[in-house]
Amino acid sequence: MIFKGLRFVYITILIITFSGCSSIMTYLGPLKSELVDGETSHSELSRYDYGFQEGKHTLLIEKTPMCKEMVQRLRLEKKQLRGFPIAIFELIFYGFGLLDMACVYGIIENSKKVEPLAYYATGNLLVCGEKIPAGNETFVIENKIFGIHQTAITNADGLLKLDPKLSERAKMNRLNIYLKNDPSVSYVHHY
Repeated sequence: MIFKGLRFVYITILIITFSGCSSIMTYLGPLKSELVDGETSHSELSRYDYGFQEGKHTLLIEKTPMCKEMVQRLRLEKKQLRGFPIAIFELIFYGFGLLDMACVYGIIENSKKVEPLAYYATGNLLVCGEKIPAGNETFVIENKIFGIHQTAITNADGLLKLDPKLSERAKMNRLNIYLKNDPSVSYVHHY
């Protein structure tokens, strides 16, 4: 009597494991939807990032074009892995769990659906071009303590020549140098 009961349980387990429970449960389960980020690109020119290199009574000014980073938002739908512990049980006792696991991953891959939604700006800036000289741009040279306030224009190569007389007037102080039409682009020059 006990032997018949154990045989029934054993045959039931064999039928369940041979049927590939994990793959059937995964196949019958619903699609799970999630939002993911896709390809990264950049938008049109946003602003320039300025770089300053000091020389004796000169500044070499270069600018690098910066663009906003854009990321594509995608909706990814796919089946969820289900019944994985049963496949492990099958693998340990019968060896068929490996086939069941392979079927499960095949079902998940075949169920994938990707739907592009939109592009959005991440707020990060990316370099989107080569560094070029900041030629023919007007900069303000200023030191409020000594009453220095004058403008200077860079040449075509981005070279800004500083008047040597400024060093005598500034006396080891600093000069604030900033772009006339965008004061946020600034540099502090020490003599």
